[in-house]
Amino acid sequence: MQLTVKLVGPLSRYLPSGSESGVTQVEAEAGLTVSGLVKKLGLPEDIKCMISINDDLVPIGERQSRTLSDSDSVKIIPPLKGG
Repeated sequence: MQLTVKLVGPLSRYLPSGSESGVTQVEAEAGLTVSGLVKKLGLPEDIKCMISINDDLVPIGERQSRTLSDSDSVKIIPPLKGG
């Protein structure tokens, strides 16, 4: 299955070379979970971030069980800091 993945801000360093604007296409096996995608991308497993699938926020407690579907759009956003 084909996924569109966007890594925002400093997380974009985990994208493969040739990715544009923080976005890449990922070929994944059926049944891949959100946690499995995080691992596949090489992100730290304990990373603090927000993850959405098709603009639907995935709660932290569902990341190991929520499976992805063909053509899903996944966005991974680091915590925002400011003051």
